[in-house]
Amino acid sequence: MWSLVVLLACLGAVVPARAQLDVSSELYQVQLPPGFTIDLYFNGTMASARQLAVSQAPGQNWTIVFVGTCGGACMFVYALIDHGNKGFADQRVTLLNDLYGPNGVAYRNGSLYVGQINNITHYDNADATALAGKTLTNGTLVTGVFDMESHHGLKYLGFGPDDKLYATLGAPCNECDCTPAPSGLVNHCTINRMNADGSGLEAVATGVRNSVGYDWHPDSNLLFFTDNGHDYLGANIPDDELNVVNSTGENFGFPYCHTMGFGDPTDRNAAEANWLLVPDIRWPGVGNNTNAGLLMCKEKTVLPAQPLGPHVAPLGMKFYRGSMFPAGYSHTAFIAVHGSWNRDPKIGYAVMNAKVAPNGTALEYNTFACGWLPYTNPNGTAWGRPVDLVELNDGALLLSDDLNGVVYRIAYNGPTSL
Repeated sequence: MWSLVVLLACLGAVVPARAQLDVSSELYQVQLPPGFTIDLYFNGTMASARQLAVSQAPGQNWTIVFVGTCGGACMFVYALIDHGNKGFADQRVTLLNDLYGPNGVAYRNGSLYVGQINNITHYDNADATALAGKTLTNGTLVTGVFDMESHHGLKYLGFGPDDKLYATLGAPCNECDCTPAPSGLVNHCTINRMNADGSGLEAVATGVRNSVGYDWHPDSNLLFFTDNGHDYLGANIPDDELNVVNSTGENFGFPYCHTMGFGDPTDRNAAEANWLLVPDIRWPGVGNNTNAGLLMCKEKTVLPAQPLGPHVAPLGMKFYRGSMFPAGYSHTAFIAVHGSWNRDPKIGYAVMNAKVAPNGTALEYNTFACGWLPYTNPNGTAWGRPVDLVELNDGALLLSDDLNGVVYRIAYNGPTSL
């Protein structure tokens, strides 16, 4: 019910034209279910705001949110500090600069891991350095096995329940074969994991075009990840995806097998998906035999848990583990949808919510927050682009926006019985 209310409200969202946007004055445009609020987590901007990682151990009188970046000035890593755990940051520190696409950030045992296009480095004493207002120095190289390709080369980092470090590497193209990398380098179209020191590298998922977000289901520890589909095939194909890894090394289809969802492109039906072939690239030896190609997809690849709609650009995702939100949101996935860049009309620019069973079966898929795109003029300019999510100890969700270079705080203050 609430998802329908939010969706209908978003259809009426309007944003006035501005030479320079005051984000705080536009937050009324964001439509959320009753009882939810959205505010700026920090009253200030950054060069951009991409992946988020948080340091918030019990007993600490502060919370630090680390912010990776990529955008017009794709070189910084920031720390947003909440002194006294008030729920909002009051200080910004530039921890690193002059980096090469430092989108990925992950926190573990006092160290900050930073993923650039071509490497991953970790920095000890990240908390103390941020609290002192200083820059990080003397980073230790974790791995340098990524090439310099920037096309889909942004890293998304995270430590799994196995205490392994996970890192993505997308396809170096819109559409191409994911040929093996030169010796010693990581293959494209993969999600990889390694020990914290970079040893033991292996591919967890293959056939992945461009994943910029993942998390583990709290009840099964299965890895779920978003993936962005092929461009330039028209407004309505293929779908972007929410996938689940059931066994190491599974193939998720790219470049041969794509996904077609069902229902409203902005609010896809739960769990309904078919394989889709594209005309330009087919399985070796299959040629234009569509039936043979679809059979190869069925035998060799994995359908997504949930189609997310065509060209919506899903990025970060997080399973909700807190207790602030109503019980119905417990262990559901929140997905930051960045929004289309070349679809007519535009689509996305929202936060979606997916209820999925621990085994990966999608049960519900709904709009949670939207309004960053003026639906009265869907080919106009969006005023915000969601990127990544992280949960605070109090149960609030933080959401980054790389268009405005801000981080939002989404909280719930309504009845507990919903």
